[in-house]
Amino acid sequence: MPIRDRNIAWKRQRHVIPAHAFNIVVASGTNLAGIGNAAPGVLEVSDFGFSGIATAVADDMAAVDFLTPSVMDVSQEIGVRVLYTDIETPVATDGVTYIVLYDQVDDNEAMIEPATALDTPLVEALDGGTTPYVLRRTARGIISANKFDDTARYGALTWRVEHDASTATVDDKAVFLGLQIDYMPNLTHDAQQDRDAIAELAVSAGV
Repeated sequence: MPIRDRNIAWKRQRHVIPAHAFNIVVASGTNLAGIGNAAPGVLEVSDFGFSGIATAVADDMAAVDFLTPSVMDVSQEIGVRVLYTDIETPVATDGVTYIVLYDQVDDNEAMIEPATALDTPLVEALDGGTTPYVLRRTARGIISANKFDDTARYGALTWRVEHDASTATVDDKAVFLGLQIDYMPNLTHDAQQDRDAIAELAVSAGV
């Protein structure tokens, strides 16, 4: 049977870097504290058996992301959202504003603190309800198209998430669950790229 020609295009993909992948260190013996300006703490969400990072204003977390650059199409925009929940009964006026910063780290390049802002930043996320433990997500922030080059595919992105401001929300009430990233995939090669491009990296042997 002949195969009918048709246009086939990748759908925008997404994945989440969960809270437990963000850097935390042991401090003061038994307390877990985040790396950053303040000290966000790991907290169980109710008695559900899973946890997030409870934050107050100026708390921040950082993560190294090897997945996104390996699959993203650098010519397309990247979307970013913060996923979080409340550990106490919220009120309609509760709100939290997060800042997300990033940096491209190429193979054999020194890493620095993520300091590049999103081209479209995250706006304040308002709860607008009184039910606790709701899985919430912020509006979508954007990294514009063509902000990275192809060398990013062989390296990493570093992310920094800061709890920048609160409206009515009390300290440690908002619990960070993860950073959601959406992107257009680049999973095929073209005439300008050898199929074994990654294997040809000078420093690494194999794929």
